[in-house]
Amino acid sequence: MVTCLRQAFPRAAWPRLRVLYDDTGALASAAGVADPDDRTEVALRVREGHVELRAAGFGACHAAALHP
Repeated sequence: MVTCLRQAFPRAAWPRLRVLYDDTGALASAAGVADPDDRTEVALRVREGHVELRAAGFGACHAAALHP
């Protein structure tokens, strides 16, 4: 998993990167995911308390990392 994350995020982003596991579904619900399951992939970029970017689906984290 670490290898995939290092490829998806530039080195400058590593110190502040947070990967969360939410087995209750509360975080997914807050992110707007109606029916999360084991295949759900969602990435949010949050800045100053506001969602700046949202990506969903396979490769969501990679897409969020590359988007300016």
